[in-house]
Amino acid sequence: MKDARAGVGQRLRQLAPQVGALAGSEPDLPAFVKGHPTPYLPPAEKGTPWDLRPTALRGLRLVLALAQEADKLSDADLGALVEAVYEHAEYLYCFNVIADLLTRALSASFLILAGFSLRAFAVAEQWRLIGMGRLLSILEPTSSRLEEAGFKAAVKMYRGQLGRGEFRVLGDPLHGPLLKKVVALVGEWASEEKIGLMPEWGEYYQQVTGKPLPPAPAINLRLGGDDDFWQALNLDHPGLETVKAAFQKGDTAGAKEAYLAYVGRLAALADRFLEARETQVDLAEADELAQNIFVLRAHMHVRHEYGPNMDWTTILFDDIESNVSINFHPHMTLLALAYRQLEWIMGANPFSASLMTGEGLRTPYPHSRFVGPIPGGILKPP
Repeated sequence: MKDARAGVGQRLRQLAPQVGALAGSEPDLPAFVKGHPTPYLPPAEKGTPWDLRPTALRGLRLVLALAQEADKLSDADLGALVEAVYEHAEYLYCFNVIADLLTRALSASFLILAGFSLRAFAVAEQWRLIGMGRLLSILEPTSSRLEEAGFKAAVKMYRGQLGRGEFRVLGDPLHGPLLKKVVALVGEWASEEKIGLMPEWGEYYQQVTGKPLPPAPAINLRLGGDDDFWQALNLDHPGLETVKAAFQKGDTAGAKEAYLAYVGRLAALADRFLEARETQVDLAEADELAQNIFVLRAHMHVRHEYGPNMDWTTILFDDIESNVSINFHPHMTLLALAYRQLEWIMGANPFSASLMTGEGLRTPYPHSRFVGPIPGGILKPP
């Protein structure tokens, strides 16, 4: 409760005019929270209080109430308010699928503010990270972002206009003032209390305020290395005895091989042989995919050869769906199934027998009285 009362009130009260302009100030917020428990999933019907927009606006009112009322509330009432903020944050942390970018920006803003306000919760760091990532992904692009390949592709696609308003939410007359205030407030808050920010936040802060962001620690988004992996792995888990023995001898290469073998055995059990064998696969298309020749399937059906160096930001025919098609194309699944069928033929089947004459283990040896042995022949599987 001490964290809820300390250090958040003065900052969050700055948002009162902007939150009030969007969310209003209905006096029944505590009654709503008590009478409407957070659902496990968003309701299927539309127009409910748990649609994402009213939930995001209610969340913003809750963190504002935390700032305005915390000093006046009993521990029990303050605990209920903190619990409501927590439940709303977890709900919006999980659910973000909505076409309206302004609603997503409101949801992201609430997650960031909840993560800064309730830092005693272990999940608050994830709220901040996810919220910042969502908000920065839909704000106007800064000059450095415009140099990224994806934005260059978008500029080309939209002929220099950068789309149909997707990147212009800061200029929205109703939502823009709140979003700009969040960018400025969070930047200063992070700088003063040494809280991690996503590296791009400083650019948006300068764009909004006209001044550079005071030094603030950057969130480390690096992928873990070998040391992180071995520290996280439970070497006493059943089945990892060989991995543990190799690792304790200092043979990390051998430990990796043993771990891959362990995972491979699990994958073989999970991938039921008959399902993999009988799944229909266009082997001709799989061969072409291996040569970077794709069949694009969105609202089109186009075969295109991308050449030896595949550029995943490519947009063909000034049609963004061509890029969607290569990035959401199930090519990896198709190649994996094709390879799985090849593995079946070569011995990864319930009989551990190669179906190609003269290749692999337990290979059959069909022959003809007239032509003799037939090496390289394929038997039809049972």
